[in-house]
Amino acid sequence: MTTITNNDTKSINTALNQIIDEIKKIKERLDTIEDDIEDLQG
Repeated sequence: MTTITNNDTKSINTALNQIIDEIKKIKERLDTIEDDIEDLQG
């Protein structure tokens, strides 16, 4: 049986937070691209 320690949980949470931050950055970039496309379309 595998035991999950508090340190494991902290590491997982840290990794998830980093992933969430990266997803937010990607979403911001996509929003910017969307705005640029709308501008180009007039």
